[in-house]
Amino acid sequence: MSNFRGLIAALTMLVAAAIAHAGQPGVCVTPPLANTVGLDDGCSVPGLATWVFPDVGIFKSAFTPACNNHDHCYSALGATAAACNDKFLGDLKSACNSNYTVLSGPVYLACMDAAAKYHSGVVAYSVAVNPVGAIQEMSEQRSQTMGQWVNADTCATTPELTGAYDSSLITQINGAFQSYAHRMPTIYEFMATVNDGNLVDDRAGWNSRMVQHAIGAASVQPPSVSVNWDSAYQRYMVSPVTAGATYGWSYLEGLRSGGGTSAVAWANDAPYNTVVTVGAILRASAGGVRNQAIIAEHRLTVRGTCGPSAGNPCE
Repeated sequence: MSNFRGLIAALTMLVAAAIAHAGQPGVCVTPPLANTVGLDDGCSVPGLATWVFPDVGIFKSAFTPACNNHDHCYSALGATAAACNDKFLGDLKSACNSNYTVLSGPVYLACMDAAAKYHSGVVAYSVAVNPVGAIQEMSEQRSQTMGQWVNADTCATTPELTGAYDSSLITQINGAFQSYAHRMPTIYEFMATVNDGNLVDDRAGWNSRMVQHAIGAASVQPPSVSVNWDSAYQRYMVSPVTAGATYGWSYLEGLRSGGGTSAVAWANDAPYNTVVTVGAILRASAGGVRNQAIIAEHRLTVRGTCGPSAGNPCE
């Protein structure tokens, strides 16, 4: 098992290193699982398993999104085959309802029949082969890699934004922190918790460590990273500001740092208001406790040098 994990670690790091940041600058790009065949390839039939899978025929294109979502479900850390397979059946039936109607008669019924049979094939295959186990091992290693990125402030993210964690796992960690620390975990605390121990092979031991992380968090209060838009001065302001905290902005888009607790929109030299794209990463530290926030890219109207909004009518 250790050799397998070492190989997966190397492969994951190589894939991660080869991926350039895309989308919003400074936001982590979740690396794909390394050396994984059969993920995100539509309604494929694995290897020699044709005996258990029916031919979806004309419904393949309609079922493809459901099949891809099913693959993604398997690769989300903390997912189970049973939960993913149950959701898969619902997605297949939804595909039939979206592409056909009861008025379609035999075609609609044939679609529903193909959905039920294909789902049965997936369930039979998952019981016989258990592909989720190996995929979850790789998902765990991917989480370790992303945890290293976050801890080093290489990039910023949220558990939901990564798409790498099953929603039930996120809910479990958030619930533990709310119960024992009476607050949500920071991204640093989430990564430290989810990556402590062996979640895949020793869930009971991992659960115990998770509770200890939540209990320990009760004695600390992360600095605030909540921001408000100050329309009068065209800037984002940290509010409330945590006394003694150090604030820093990075990957500013359409903004410039106006001091530790603010980021100001770039001055608009045009006479009339201009719509610009803004976004940023905010980090804070107080007493060794860190926090992070992402101002997601969005459109913002920056006042011009004249006009009613600037209080200086154009001549």
